[in-house]
Amino acid sequence: MKKSFDESLIAFSESEANLNLSRYNFFSDCNKNLFLSKYYQPYEESLERYFFNLHRLFADGLHDKNIKEGINSKDPDLRTSVLQIIKDGFFSDSFMQEIARDLLILDIKGNDNDRTLVGQILSRKYSEKSLLIELLPDCISQCFSELDTYAEDVFYVYQNSWYIMLILNAENLLKEHIRFGENHENPEVRELAAEYKIDMEQALRP
Repeated sequence: MKKSFDESLIAFSESEANLNLSRYNFFSDCNKNLFLSKYYQPYEESLERYFFNLHRLFADGLHDKNIKEGINSKDPDLRTSVLQIIKDGFFSDSFMQEIARDLLILDIKGNDNDRTLVGQILSRKYSEKSLLIELLPDCISQCFSELDTYAEDVFYVYQNSWYIMLILNAENLLKEHIRFGENHENPEVRELAAEYKIDMEQALRP
C-alpha cells in the first residue's frame, strides 16, 4: 500500500537518523583500522537500507508533486528533507528538468543550508549544464523583481547569482552580470560588480 507523503517523510527521517548514528559510531571508532571496526558492518547495512528506503518511498514518481512543492515550502525543515531526498534519491530526467528552475531560485535566495544542498544537487544531478545556464537569467530577474532596490537581500541575490554562474562556468552570463551590477541603483551592488570586474579581468589575463 502506498504511504502518504507525510508517512514517507517520517520513514525517511528514521532511516536517515539510523544512518547518521551508524556513520558516527563507525568514524568515531578511529583507534582501529576502520575496516576492522565492529561498526563497519552496521554502517554498511544502514547505508544499504537508507538507499533502499529512498527508492521504495520516493522512486517511480510516487511523491513528485509533493517533492516539488517542498522545495518552495516556508518550512526550513521540510525544505531540508526534500532537498536531501532529491540529492540522494533516484528521479527521472524529466522530473529533474521540471524542478531545475525551483532549485536555481532557491540557490539564489535560500539560506546557507538550502544553498549547500542545492549546490550538491546541481553538481550531482545535472551532468549537462546547458539547461541551468538557459534558465538562470530569468530566475535571477524574478528574484530581483521581488525585492525593493535598496533591500539588504538585493546584495545577496546579486552575490549568490555570481557564485552560481562561476560554478556553471557561464562566462557570457558573468559578463552580463557585471554590466547589470554596474548600472544598478543600489551602491553596494555597484561596488560588488566593480570587484567582480577586477577579478574577471585578472582571471582572463594571459
